Amino acid sequence: MYFKSALLAAVAAIVGLTIAIPTATSQGPASIEICSGQNFEGLCANVWTPAGACVEFPVGFHDDVGSIDVLENESCNLYYDNNCTTTSYNIGAGKHATLPVGTDLFNSVTCTPN
Repeated sequence: MYFKSALLAAVAAIVGLTIAIPTATSQGPASIEICSGQNFEGLCANVWTPAGACVEFPVGFHDDVGSIDVLENESCNLYYDNNCTTTSYNIGAGKHATLPVGTDLFNSVTCTPN
């Protein structure tokens, strides 16, 4: 996982790549922030998650989420597959600088207001 994150970061730095992800300014509130490393290090992205909708993590974050910040008054389910069907892990509002072992393998998310 670290190699993939480091490689993506290096390529992004060299070519000036910006990961285009809907944010609070373009489509409403960004429900979660995900980072490839623990403690919100590595590549990070704000992900807009309309209430109840399945959202696939952006390229570069599949099987590579080390920390997550969920907006106040929201909770999210993280899924191992890209279409929110296989085993989920529920995570509440707040900053989660580290995730339990194995949860970095998630690829999609649904979030709902509490």
